[in-house]
Amino acid sequence: MDGAEGQSSRPKRPLPVTRTCSVFLTVLLYVGSLLTFHLGEARTFTGHESLVAQIAREMLATGDWIVPRIAGRPWLEKPPLPHWCVVLSGWLLGTLDEFAARLPSVLAGLIGIVLLSWLTKRWFGANRGLLTGLILGTSYYFVTYSRLAEADIFLWTLIVGCLATFAADWVRLPDQAADQRSYRRWLFFALLGLTQLTKGPLFGAVLVLLPCLAFLAGVGFDQARTERKAAATAPFRTLQPFFWFLHPGFLLGIGLATFWPLLILYRYPDAAELWWMHTFGRLIGPKVLNPAPWWYYFGSLPWQLLPWTPCVLVGMVVSAKRAWTDAQGADRFLWLWFGTQFVFLSCVSAKHHHYLIHALPPCALWAAEGLERIIAAAPTWLNRVTGRLAFRLSAAAVIGLAFILPITLPILGPTWHLLNDALVLSFLGIAILLGLGVTMAHRLTAESGLILFGGLWLAYGWIHFSVTPKSDGYAQETEFLRSLNRWVPRSEPVYVLGLEPSRLLLYSPRDLEIFIHPREIAERSAQRGKPTGEDGESRQADLVLTSRGHEPQLRKFGQVACVASMEPLRTGKYDPFRELALYRVIWKPERSDKRGQFRTARRTDDKNRAAGP
Repeated sequence: MDGAEGQSSRPKRPLPVTRTCSVFLTVLLYVGSLLTFHLGEARTFTGHESLVAQIAREMLATGDWIVPRIAGRPWLEKPPLPHWCVVLSGWLLGTLDEFAARLPSVLAGLIGIVLLSWLTKRWFGANRGLLTGLILGTSYYFVTYSRLAEADIFLWTLIVGCLATFAADWVRLPDQAADQRSYRRWLFFALLGLTQLTKGPLFGAVLVLLPCLAFLAGVGFDQARTERKAAATAPFRTLQPFFWFLHPGFLLGIGLATFWPLLILYRYPDAAELWWMHTFGRLIGPKVLNPAPWWYYFGSLPWQLLPWTPCVLVGMVVSAKRAWTDAQGADRFLWLWFGTQFVFLSCVSAKHHHYLIHALPPCALWAAEGLERIIAAAPTWLNRVTGRLAFRLSAAAVIGLAFILPITLPILGPTWHLLNDALVLSFLGIAILLGLGVTMAHRLTAESGLILFGGLWLAYGWIHFSVTPKSDGYAQETEFLRSLNRWVPRSEPVYVLGLEPSRLLLYSPRDLEIFIHPREIAERSAQRGKPTGEDGESRQADLVLTSRGHEPQLRKFGQVACVASMEPLRTGKYDPFRELALYRVIWKPERSDKRGQFRTARRTDDKNRAAGP
């Protein structure tokens, strides 16, 4: 069997024939409803989300979409494309709450899922395209990052768009040769340029170009080997596919990638050093961010693909056989997409599980084929085995809980409230297995799909509705910030010391002034003209919002009294720098540190020097 025939191979019992026009509508309705359910209420902003949301809010307030700002100060660590999307969402909806900030991420995820479904339909037919879209839409990593107002899903969609456009030009279809169109190259370079406005310089471009260059190299070697050209022209045939990049669209990509950095460098020349530190400096510099061994992603890959990991393994084996024989086939491209990015990310010292999501879209195609083959191979006695297994699991769960629950509740401590959620999800999983066993044994493929994806929707819906709110590590901090007015008169200023300000500004009902060092607050207090006594000591206290971990530093500069503090976190190890507190501080008249004395003290010294000995 050659590569083209291998791509068109189907299991013995395929899913019912699906009309092409209904594939995208079904995927959009199913995945869209899953992603938007309880979108704004599931949890408060995470740390990274709060950066995006606060920058977008200040862009709306100031009208300056070029320079990202937090608390009025430029924040140039990341490009602004995700911020622009959130700004547009907030402007259209008239508010910038959690739902409005996360809606662009949902739309970006839906665009990426439609692109991958279209590519799958183009290669393997409408049935496989539909199944791929549904599998991708219920993969753990996709659901997680499509519901967060962070840059990762935007870069993921742009990479999927780039590689889908490239594959449409180069991957040979089952029944015809590759069809190259000029407009696709324009689109490819435009999307490639936009990746630089999403996550930072070169990261997205490297992830796109690695599989493209590897695929073109394979095509070139295959042409030089099979077309029996003279030895003198063989090197030219090897390099000829790379001429695809010689297109005017390249200039468009360069323009999109560089216009914002050039504008920023014109106003803030030091930004180049900042970008180096936050990109290459994190990867290869002395201060590597999140260093991990080369095998790190082998551990994170299985759980990111849940619940489809077994199906992915089945599909990978079948696809690898076809990829080995067809240099210009879809399976070869999918393996290069996954493999080149996986190897590159494994070789880089800095690692994080969300870096890997850009290599995972091919796994949805493999999972779709694996699921089809599992359904087709289901034996007639599977319903009896699955039914007995489900009954025994249910009975064992009930009996086990009766004995274990009284013992484990004291051990679980603050996480005991998640126990009922675990029970609901466990029994839902058993019900799905039971239904699948009966329908698969009777070859009811459509009913099997309804039970499987309907059950997954209910499971994810329960997680969004019940589990995620209880697991929100920022809920107590948010409640404390929203209640500041109970302890502070509206006319009295509140100073923030040593905290990342984006979440504070988003959830505080009052204006805050942001400072890094206690000395700066004391100087600000002196500028406001606080009343002082004869000894020069302030008689009116300032309100300082900071963490418990900063309290010792604060006591070095004045008399400190705690006004209020947030409740200790329910989960995780105690961290005093995560527990916010509001203090009243009476500043000492003079205090030296490594950077010198307070401005008030310096003024006194200047007067003494002017008077002479």
